[in-house]
Amino acid sequence: MPLTKLDTVMKIPFIEGMVPGMGVEAVTGRLCSPAVMKFSLAAGTIRHDEESNYNIFQSLEDFASSFETSAAGTFSLFGVDVSAKASYLKELKYQKNSLYIEATKVLTFHPLDRTAFVLPSVTDYVLSDEAKQMPEEKFRKKYGDYFVAGYISKATFRAMLSCFASDSTSHQEFATEINIKKPDMFSTEGRLKMTEIASKHNVTIRCHVSMTGVEGGSRSESTSLMDIEPKLKMFSETAVGEPDEAVLYHHTLVGANVPSSLEIDPDAMMRIADLYSKSRMAPILLNGCPAKYKRELEKKLKDLLNAIQTRKDQLPSNPVLLNNIYDRFEAWWTEIQTFFAYHALYLEVHARTGKGGVRPLDYHDPLVAISEVFRQRQNKPYTKPGWQEADWVYANADKTIVGYELISRKDHNGGISITDGGLLKSSMKVHSRSDYDRGIDWEVVLYAVDSKWMQFPEQLAIAA
Repeated sequence: MPLTKLDTVMKIPFIEGMVPGMGVEAVTGRLCSPAVMKFSLAAGTIRHDEESNYNIFQSLEDFASSFETSAAGTFSLFGVDVSAKASYLKELKYQKNSLYIEATKVLTFHPLDRTAFVLPSVTDYVLSDEAKQMPEEKFRKKYGDYFVAGYISKATFRAMLSCFASDSTSHQEFATEINIKKPDMFSTEGRLKMTEIASKHNVTIRCHVSMTGVEGGSRSESTSLMDIEPKLKMFSETAVGEPDEAVLYHHTLVGANVPSSLEIDPDAMMRIADLYSKSRMAPILLNGCPAKYKRELEKKLKDLLNAIQTRKDQLPSNPVLLNNIYDRFEAWWTEIQTFFAYHALYLEVHARTGKGGVRPLDYHDPLVAISEVFRQRQNKPYTKPGWQEADWVYANADKTIVGYELISRKDHNGGISITDGGLLKSSMKVHSRSDYDRGIDWEVVLYAVDSKWMQFPEQLAIAA
């Protein structure tokens, strides 16, 4: 059986209920009995260091990558539940034409005589007599792979702006200007600049603020952009710190006779890691999913998360089960991303009303299938004094029109107009009338997608 090597020292999000010495199982994050003798962390006068960060996320992948790094270290313990530590995620709503701006201030608390968090030497930890005598095959089951050697205390203020554009052009122009100017959310000037840029590009901004490590417990709320400053002041005045990161030592560091590797295929470990990573990000996708589709997707996700949690102990050793759950999650991920892709198309077409919509060659998204559904040319030359007229009619309830072309095939071709239906409808009528004593030659081309993907209420065309 291939082996997966484990890190000997690592940091993970602090889990409620952790105490120094407690064991932790690597794959599931399960808390276990302590294998080391009881000990206490050294107390001392506390001071703090301050760090500020500013990030712009233009895609879900950008945001997910940052979250995985900042909220959960390396995530070698795949099953660790960080939802409580990152409750602000529940307020976020991903959409295709979206951009996130995150500004954080982090206070790290540590003893006065230290410039960084330093753990006691491994020689300060001693295995209990029972753990020393525990056979290797039983040790891991009872005590896990790691023990909690200590923790890092922090207080964090996070201001998250969710910015939604009405179409892809506005989104790109807004993103470009934001990336160049990077307005400081913690200054009055920066917030005014942010509002100005958003208004210029027809972008809607939602602001959410969260605080951890403050007196009275964590806080998380939606607020206005201009309210960030007083909330930051309150954070600075009430920050006391709380356990934020747990530092784990592998039991081999204190002499346990157990391997620092697992009999698990590294590819399986990667798949398990990917499952947990997507499990943490899936609620953001679901939050932004249009209501028409959300219920069924929510049910599928609930079933998947339940399968992962109830059978997580079997995933490393049961490749058939792992592949089945993994493939189902991949299908769910693709399905919800497809809804977002069509929603972005919906917004794009809505923004181009009167400009002909989009054609397959104009729209590049592999998840969107636009097809030509109608092409008809009517050439009625001049035959007698008066006007020539022509009508085109298309109707198909299974299709939604996203683009059209009214192509003139000759000069002095009279007028042509849509008389009924049109973009984002399932039917379209076109009428043409020549100039007096002239003929007409027009070709009408319609492009559409399957209607099942385009069931969005009108208000989503502005901002969801």
